[in-house]
Amino acid sequence: MGCEKVYYWEYVILNKTSYTITIKGYDRIDLNYKRLTEINGSAETIVIQPFQKYETTRARGLNGDPLGVFENMGIDSVNIIFNNEKILIQQCDEPSLTVCSNIIKNVADYDNEYTKEKTGRSSGENEYRFTYTLTEEDYNNAVPIEN
Repeated sequence: MGCEKVYYWEYVILNKTSYTITIKGYDRIDLNYKRLTEINGSAETIVIQPFQKYETTRARGLNGDPLGVFENMGIDSVNIIFNNEKILIQQCDEPSLTVCSNIIKNVADYDNEYTKEKTGRSSGENEYRFTYTLTEEDYNNAVPIEN
């Protein structure tokens, strides 16, 4: 009987704006690259108050949790909404948002868009904190929500 190593990665989204931010993740394309005719409901919603943060911890190792901020690995589109007034839309034509390279500052791309820092060692494995920051510049790049 072997020894299972479990260690943890932390994912943080910082809201450095004066706006309430709602991040809605959607599953638009199934794993066979078949586009769904409409957004298949909100897979996940994250709400972050002004100047606050969202944090989640994921177990790594054998039978670990999904990587990144979302529980649902099928999320391929994200809407980042500021005070229900402006929106940044991150849509992908791949079955997973994490592999999409055409999105600037992709909230699902923790390898490239997050700051990575080592937090410690547990069970002999490296543990990290990945931090994504939403700023006033993101708000300025968002477009007004049409009624």
